[in-house]
Amino acid sequence: MDSVLLVDDDHLILDALSRVVEAAGVHCECVSGYAEAEKHIESAGKFSALIIDIWLGQHSGLDLMQKLIAKSDPPPVIAISGGGPGRTLEQAVAMADSLNAAIVLLKPFRSEELLDALRQVGVSLK
Repeated sequence: MDSVLLVDDDHLILDALSRVVEAAGVHCECVSGYAEAEKHIESAGKFSALIIDIWLGQHSGLDLMQKLIAKSDPPPVIAISGGGPGRTLEQAVAMADSLNAAIVLLKPFRSEELLDALRQVGVSLK
């Protein structure tokens, strides 16, 4: 069974997206903040893909992605965002692209869009 790390500071989004992912037959490990996510980056290789919110409260998912690309053979990243402080949504998307995000999804997105993104990065769904 494939496994996905889901990082978002909004507990409602974590709950909703994890339900979608798990209903598709994929194990989903949820992380709600930057500090906790940073610890998981060390073991990122155990995941088939990472879903990272670009804005994590006072921190940035882009910083996590920067740390991830420093690792050899990191799993693919699906960046998600609904906008946030300090940068326009277009700038955040461009930065996510420059940090090797495989796909960027803009909130709100449909469940099927997330599942399609997981398929595109090679995650096996039931």
